[in-house]
Amino acid sequence: TSLLVPVPRDPPPQAPAAPTHAHPPAAASVRIFALSGVKQEKVDLVQKIQALGGKCETSIANCSHLISAGPTRTEKYLAAVAAGKWIVTREYVEASFKAGTWLVEEDYEWSAAIYKTLIKVKEPELAHCVTKWRLKGGEAFVGW
Repeated sequence: TSLLVPVPRDPPPQAPAAPTHAHPPAAASVRIFALSGVKQEKVDLVQKIQALGGKCETSIANCSHLISAGPTRTEKYLAAVAAGKWIVTREYVEASFKAGTWLVEEDYEWSAAIYKTLIKVKEPELAHCVTKWRLKGGEAFVGW
């Protein structure tokens, strides 16, 4: 009797990945949005989010992104900061819809720099902490 041993083969070549405008971690998952302070634009934003494959939610715990009219001391905003969620301007949805795909969040994230350019600086520390706690994984109250 002869022993047949399978010969390992090299995997077939794969085409190079196409460049993407989406943020890598969020690209594979559905974006789930909560909205704060955007009452007049709410219906339009929800339609555009859904057209891009996103969903809307009222709970910060269940969302990946918060669309906020600006840094405020509201429950939604502070909970999103503490949880390390993306907190973006409404322009993020508008520009993504226009492009037909989700864009990179960093360009639309509330930060001290964008806050200073858009509105009178009242609470720049609230804008600054958005990126800080998102990058730390939303562990604002760990160890308390």
